[in-house]
Amino acid sequence: MGMFDYVRCEMPLPKTAVPVPGGTVFQTKDTDDMYMTLHTITADGRLVWRPYEMETVPRPERPYPDDDGVMGLCGSMRRIERDPEEIPFHGVLHLYHYQGEHEGGKHWWVYAAKFTDGRCVEIALVEHT
Repeated sequence: MGMFDYVRCEMPLPKTAVPVPGGTVFQTKDTDDMYMTLHTITADGRLVWRPYEMETVPRPERPYPDDDGVMGLCGSMRRIERDPEEIPFHGVLHLYHYQGEHEGGKHWWVYAAKFTDGRCVEIALVEHT
């Protein structure tokens, strides 16, 4: 799927004849960040995230501080998150979730969360296989 963001949905998913993924964090490619950042659709329909900055980790704090090769780059950046902010999103967020055999059977869900003027007004099941 490439780079994506995560979306936790606190709004209820639509009741349909197919099973609903419980307590699920979805993936989406419809947000601007696409750096595996967690977004939340709150129970009242707002889209919220925690903006962040990347910071260089001093060499002595890295896992391999004495390595001048690739291993020396491990842990060289860290993410510093700021206070949560609301995103005034307008459009559709596609939410994807895959459940494997080890989780009780293979399922693939695609939902469309429609936002109007910054509020989620509808979540619809688009696909289930």
